[in-house]
Amino acid sequence: MSVRLVSLLALGAALSAAPRDLSAQLVVGNDQSGVATIYEIDIASGAATPVYSASTTDAKPWGMAYDPDTNTLYWNNGGTLFSSPYGPTLTPTSVSMSYNAATVNFVALAFRNGKLLGTRNIATEAVYEIDPANGVATLLYTYPSTFDFGGLEVDATNGVLYGLSDAAPAPQVRGLYRIDVAAQTTTFLTGYPAGETDIDGLAVHDGRAYFVSDGPNTTQASFYVFDVVSGQQIGTLPSPFTGSGTFSAATFITPTGRLLMVDDAGGIARLDPNTGARTPLATLSSNAGMPAALAFDASRSALYLSSATVPSLFRLDASTGQATAIGAYGNPVIAMTGLDLDTRNDVLYGLSSHDGGLYTIDRTSGSANLVALTGLTGSTSLLYDAANDTLYATSDATDTLYSIDRGIGTPTPVGPLGASSDPSGLARNALQRRSFLVDSASRQLLRLDLATGTATAIGSTGPTGQPVALVHLPRGANILRRPHGCGTTTIAASGAAALGASFTVQVGSTGVPFLGIGLTSFELPFCNCVLGHEWSSAIQTSSLSIVLPNDPLLIGGQVALQGLGLGAPGGCPAPAFELSDTLIATIER
Repeated sequence: MSVRLVSLLALGAALSAAPRDLSAQLVVGNDQSGVATIYEIDIASGAATPVYSASTTDAKPWGMAYDPDTNTLYWNNGGTLFSSPYGPTLTPTSVSMSYNAATVNFVALAFRNGKLLGTRNIATEAVYEIDPANGVATLLYTYPSTFDFGGLEVDATNGVLYGLSDAAPAPQVRGLYRIDVAAQTTTFLTGYPAGETDIDGLAVHDGRAYFVSDGPNTTQASFYVFDVVSGQQIGTLPSPFTGSGTFSAATFITPTGRLLMVDDAGGIARLDPNTGARTPLATLSSNAGMPAALAFDASRSALYLSSATVPSLFRLDASTGQATAIGAYGNPVIAMTGLDLDTRNDVLYGLSSHDGGLYTIDRTSGSANLVALTGLTGSTSLLYDAANDTLYATSDATDTLYSIDRGIGTPTPVGPLGASSDPSGLARNALQRRSFLVDSASRQLLRLDLATGTATAIGSTGPTGQPVALVHLPRGANILRRPHGCGTTTIAASGAAALGASFTVQVGSTGVPFLGIGLTSFELPFCNCVLGHEWSSAIQTSSLSIVLPNDPLLIGGQVALQGLGLGAPGGCPAPAFELSDTLIATIER
């Protein structure tokens, strides 16, 4: 069963839709005649959503690339480079591309390290670096002209450049190649599917390559999905192209998610990861004392908060600022200024400034167990990176980034922070492999290099409130739990509350399951239980998919969800029912 959210004021009729995988989004286009469309493709279901349509060249890409640092989509038609912030609709602006002061065409684009990469199939066939601000190109690597690289992409998870070629020097064949610009080499990975000779669009993400054909879908019905390591085709996606194109283009959009900051006055705000600008959300409840650190646990839909003055673990509702105590650490002098979740091993770690001790923390009771003393002094912060399975720490006493041995607590210096003199919070965007730091003294958001320890200023977090805690919430991590259920009735959600997306809610109960949906959340004691919202809609179901349209007016709106088990014995006795925890879904882009 599913329901479509029509607006923030009403819930409309039931419509079916599959939940989307929002870890990344495939964006495609071709240069077909007449009206052409740039689409976003759901890589789980294959559903195509138009993001821009026109009969002009700005809807007819030859190449395409994405900059995750600025959320900018780039695409070109011939020698014109278009760009737009990526969202439900595009607003193109353009510059001309040139090489040696002459306007030139490119047939494919990619993005890496702040610059575009492009290939040409005439004149000097090579990989070029292109300044996205002015379109000026510099030649990097001239490959054999017998190649025809019409597709180009950088896998954002490892920085590797890949090319898709319709031709190759003998004895090589058309297919997917790894391109090493520094070594000036190409390495064959896998050939085209049988019967295909002309595929110009390429997207690669996290080891999967997507071959995007030119169309029309009456003759080229599918895009192809390959495993880069094995070279094996592992699936297809339906092509939405209705006309024949000479060129096609593709790239991946890797969502930025949200940076959440708490300052020393208890102000909770969202930070722009590209500028540091804050958007206030709420004020922290006074029972948490002086906030010190944040951590997010996706498996439990839980945002955790620790305090420098109250030795307990809290769950935080960022939309209201309410901190709910889970339990005391067990030692009244603990000041847990560092907190993060080891997602590989499912362990919550804390670092206390009172003794420099590394602790494991029980997420159901709050109790803390000392692992080892690290020797670090001052106010400390923690960061876990799943990509290299490493726990990092900073201290305002040394202004250095350390890696921490989780067995014996030994800190190993990575390098000086440089631009930060008072580090007070760390966060990691695992999908984009970007790390962040907030500095309390300068009130700055900084980019953190985990390889060197260097912190580079991004921008000010504002003139008021010194930052003391930071966390990254990935896209889809915006469905948080208010734990107040009675009995054994449960509620869980998967997917993402995001524009054009859907998320599925499941209710488990020994009684007859109902799901309540509301737009006004609260906590109201009722017959041994707690009502979490006004229950404007009640549906008898154990599973419901809620579909969100691509309407920017919905961004920031909230939907409250609570399960009810009618006849279940663990809550209200007459009439017998149980209520689950309440989930609060905040709609994001």
